[in-house]
Amino acid sequence: MYTTVSVDKGAFALRRMVFSQSHMHAQVGNSWLHYAKLCRLAGHYETAHLAILEADASGAPNAHMEKAKYLWNIRKFDSAIAELQQTLLNMPAEILGSAVLSSLCSLSLALPNPPISATQASKENPDVSKALLLYTRWIHYTGQKQSADIKSLYSRVIELRPKWEKGFFCMAKFVDDLLIDARKRQEDDKFACKVGPVSFSSSNSVSRATEEKEKPWWELLMGVLLCYAKAIHRGHKNLFQALPRMLTLWFEFGSMYAQDESSSDQHMKEIHGRVLSLIPGCVKDLPIYQWLTVLSQLISRICHQNTDVVRIVKYIITSVLRAYPQQALWMMAAVSKSTVPARQDAAAEILHSVKKGCRRGNQNNALFIQFPTLIDHLIKLCFHPGQAKAKTINISTEFSSLKRMMPLGIILPVQQALTVTLPSYDSNMSDQSGFHPFSVSKHPTIAGIADEAEILSSLQKPKKVVFIGSDGVARPFLCKPKDDLRKDSRMMEFNAMINRLLSKVPESHRRKLYIRTFAVVPLTEDCGMVEWVPNTRGLRHILQDIYIAHGNFDKMKTNPQIKKIYDTYHGKMPDDEMLKTKILPMFPQFSTNGS
Repeated sequence: MYTTVSVDKGAFALRRMVFSQSHMHAQVGNSWLHYAKLCRLAGHYETAHLAILEADASGAPNAHMEKAKYLWNIRKFDSAIAELQQTLLNMPAEILGSAVLSSLCSLSLALPNPPISATQASKENPDVSKALLLYTRWIHYTGQKQSADIKSLYSRVIELRPKWEKGFFCMAKFVDDLLIDARKRQEDDKFACKVGPVSFSSSNSVSRATEEKEKPWWELLMGVLLCYAKAIHRGHKNLFQALPRMLTLWFEFGSMYAQDESSSDQHMKEIHGRVLSLIPGCVKDLPIYQWLTVLSQLISRICHQNTDVVRIVKYIITSVLRAYPQQALWMMAAVSKSTVPARQDAAAEILHSVKKGCRRGNQNNALFIQFPTLIDHLIKLCFHPGQAKAKTINISTEFSSLKRMMPLGIILPVQQALTVTLPSYDSNMSDQSGFHPFSVSKHPTIAGIADEAEILSSLQKPKKVVFIGSDGVARPFLCKPKDDLRKDSRMMEFNAMINRLLSKVPESHRRKLYIRTFAVVPLTEDCGMVEWVPNTRGLRHILQDIYIAHGNFDKMKTNPQIKKIYDTYHGKMPDDEMLKTKILPMFPQFSTNGS
């Protein structure tokens, strides 16, 4: 961290000298501001403060914003808000609007020092949307205004900058918080009514809610969904937060509406109809690759209890399959071979609809014919027991039909081929005709399969199968039976989200912190394929080699000894005590240097 900042310090010093000699004083100030931001993010607050003062002295127009962020980072919340408040008050009243001016004047915070260059900032940067959004978020965080005031401030931000993704997203998060709070409160009150007034406080709460005649929480739903939809329509910086949350709210409300006692409410029917018209509109307006990022969430609701929701979900999945059949088919594999008849039928209906839309002779038409046969062979390969004590399976003899299928026009399901890469821009979401959502536009297809597959020695007997890509590279996969890999697949999605969060933090980005992920493709509910990560070994094998080297493990004797201990003491002492006192002493700890 210190090395990075010191290098930047020299670079910025050189840049400022060049700007100064060229009489580009505004650029000198901007350079100081950029350096102040780097120092603040790196935690060097004293240096950041000095850089802010230099930026202000150089006439940088946005020095007030950086100073406010610096005060917020050192936890001087009131001072940070006051800095923005006073700066906004010095900006043109016609831009702020009467509602914002009223809110600013009603909040009185003591500012220890006068705001820096407030008048100058208002002249050179009349667009106050960024300052107003930051101010609104902070007073919301500190609870210094009522919800109605905060909502009006967010609304003014959107009016000032109607094409800004961040404004709509922050507005959506705020209204979403109101919805969550109202829902929790109303569901608690409803539960209290059902069980009776078990306490004075609960009955009081019910009567108070009745007196106030609070609107049902789902009346806020359309506002939340609209803001999220408008945000992702204007950009994709918050796509992985906005779109999954939007779908979750829709699915939950659809489930509630499908219940008999809820669907009789006329007003709820109206809200339900408006929601059902909103989602197809989003499908029409948003790029299809955005829906590809939530395909697993959509597939999981393919048998939703609300038939209207199911109809739209099938329509979205069909649209994604038509646009990106190679990737979507691998993600649909598990549901198309599901043991649950309803899920399998729903998947078959979607695939039939997509195939029906493919013209005869089209490349995708051949893809939809090859893919089910390939999946059937892979499932059989997963569960193939192999010969007694055999360590390999001969694919050429035992899976000759799979061998004869090669080559295929189906992509290899490696992580790179299945991961959506968002465009690097978001200012103009409409101009995306030539964009491809994957890191490489052309991925290797399955050209062949190795003659032998290795049978690993673990309990489920998984097979290490090597596919040959159309680029000539051999890529191994682990075909695992008797294991629900859908959980592993969701865990990889979770890890990908963690990696995105880590990449946004300067310190973790500098230290290259990330979780190594790989492709996991469920084929049914109890088998699937896992991309083999090169240059890795299982922890069990590493530890086993260490214990063998120290004479604490023998492949022929140790496992029978453990089984004998278990049979002897099982039921006579707790399992955790047996593990600690009888089994763990057989495997002492060793230091990393082998001593």
